[in-house]
Amino acid sequence: MKLKFKFIDLFIILACIGAGILFVSRLNLADGRGQVLQKDEKAEITMAVPFIESEIIDHLKVGDPVKDVMANNPIGKVTKIEVTEIDPRDFTFEGKVLKFDDKLYKKATVTIEAQGKKTDKGILIGQTNYFTGQTNTFGAGLVKLFNVRISGIKYLGE
Repeated sequence: MKLKFKFIDLFIILACIGAGILFVSRLNLADGRGQVLQKDEKAEITMAVPFIESEIIDHLKVGDPVKDVMANNPIGKVTKIEVTEIDPRDFTFEGKVLKFDDKLYKKATVTIEAQGKKTDKGILIGQTNYFTGQTNTFGAGLVKLFNVRISGIKYLGE
């Protein structure tokens, strides 16, 4: 059996290889993995916790380790905790303020110190890229923080 290659066959094979290489390089850049050769930098990540029960936030302490629950990825340590009253305007639906026990819930801003690689989108910690505006579930010490939004990433060397 004799194999014959035509010019079009060679072109299709090269196009498939090129598309595969392009796909893999785009995938790595999208995850921020293009910076794997960089050294880790210290960063301060600010996270907004929109609502949490008052008695639960009391269990969160400075120095507690922070972990990404979904990715099972250690992030850093808590350096600062600011607890404030909830603004009732945060709980509006179709122009009406929903009723809730404002003594039961608080709003918190948690600052953590982390080590990671600087990326165009944010910070790469382990295999996960974290960026401003991202919402996630984190564990800090004995406390699980739901619907946490990363509100800022500041590199301490800047």
